[in-house]
Amino acid sequence: MCLLVLSVAVSILNGQTASESLRYSELFPSGTARNVGVGGAMSSLGGDFGALSTNPAGLGVYRKSEFVLSPAVLFTNINSVLNDGNSNTANNSHFGIENIGLVFYKGYDNQKLKSFNFAAGINRLVNFNRRIEYNGTTPGSIVNSFVDDSQGLFADDLNPFTGGIALNAGAIFNLDADDVWGSDFVDQNGYLFFDPIDREETITTTGGISEILLALGFNISDKLYLGGALNLPLVRFEEVREYTENDQTSDVIPFFRDLTYEQRLSTTGVGIGFKAGAIYRITNQIRIGASVHSPTRYRLSDDFTTSLNYVFIDEADGSLNSGDGDSPVGSFGYALRTPWRYNGGVSVVLRKFGFISVDLEYLDYTTSTFDLTVDGNNSINQIAGDNLNNQIVDDFQNAFNVKIGAEYLLAKKFRLRAGYGLFGNPFNSDESGRGVLSLGAGFRGERVYLDLAFRTIKSEELYTPYDTFVDEQQLVDSDISANNFILTFGYRF
Repeated sequence: MCLLVLSVAVSILNGQTASESLRYSELFPSGTARNVGVGGAMSSLGGDFGALSTNPAGLGVYRKSEFVLSPAVLFTNINSVLNDGNSNTANNSHFGIENIGLVFYKGYDNQKLKSFNFAAGINRLVNFNRRIEYNGTTPGSIVNSFVDDSQGLFADDLNPFTGGIALNAGAIFNLDADDVWGSDFVDQNGYLFFDPIDREETITTTGGISEILLALGFNISDKLYLGGALNLPLVRFEEVREYTENDQTSDVIPFFRDLTYEQRLSTTGVGIGFKAGAIYRITNQIRIGASVHSPTRYRLSDDFTTSLNYVFIDEADGSLNSGDGDSPVGSFGYALRTPWRYNGGVSVVLRKFGFISVDLEYLDYTTSTFDLTVDGNNSINQIAGDNLNNQIVDDFQNAFNVKIGAEYLLAKKFRLRAGYGLFGNPFNSDESGRGVLSLGAGFRGERVYLDLAFRTIKSEELYTPYDTFVDEQQLVDSDISANNFILTFGYRF
């Protein structure tokens, strides 16, 4: 099981992280139910719109024009534990369209060129929809991170997304000097309170990456199939984090009562890349395929806000007070280049029984690079981008993804499918990769076909809601189960 480590530094809300590059480069089998049902192991087979995102040469295998539509439902179940405390389970469901596409077939009465085909449509690459919840009673406070972020700065220089809203809400205040900051979590002698308080957080993410695909395919002598595609992935990622602390029950922090800190992030963008591939029919039973994907160049934009509500007791008169701080709307534009991808596969096709297929994919996660200077080539952005790219090189590694799939002809018009993929760990660690299990079934008529697939992906994430120099670390361990049901309707004409 692959362990993903996510750290959120509240001092720089819009700061890109090395792990963020995985959001756009770690891809699992998707598209049509048939492609998902055999675990995405179709790079040497073709004839399926979902498989065109892996090897566009599969477009040359088509013998008719076709329309395809794949609605899908995603169910996520996430069990989270804060610092080895109580477990919390969050369930979420989302309905969407996994793919929609058109294939136009043009046959030729030619000894060499048998057909020239064109395809246009959309395949879903990544689904971001999920929800995480956790709670517990632990020492420390996010207020200490606001203090850390503000020390040595005058009020006018505070980060407007952290220290600035903390000052406006009354969570931090000046001590003896204008650039020395304190809070209700420090006693009169300057010592931190390490008594445990209640805390909880809900993290909701929505959106995904959908790839507009424009592809050409050629059938040469019914032996060699060639294809190329222009891919334009569209990105929409939205995240809302609502974090709360309260001391209503235990009353261990003298003047603090509760707080609510909310972060909102919206990322939108578009990318561009190219794919090329080939499939060769060695015999009627054995086929091999290969494809290469250029790096996708994304142009992305982040919009973000934070807010803080802080409830405390006024030391002077003992009254209960509430303060609010709201940040401005921040925006930041940047670019990301994903790694090259190399795919190869072999399949054995037996007309009366079905097929079995194996795919191998290679990519080097260390080659992802951010460009933080697209909206302003200043030294600060340049240094931040260089540091981020160096971190990617240090934290990641290259990886092999292996996909195995099979289809069995249950009867003349019915099929059963199964697939398994082992996706290599992108992190430079000893952790094993992620396993993806899929099952499927299908009906094939003369013009109409229906396919159904189920896919499950299990993973683990470690997450820290904030960082401080003095507190015990808040570590959230989440076991994630993501289950997809995909139904594909196809019509040949």
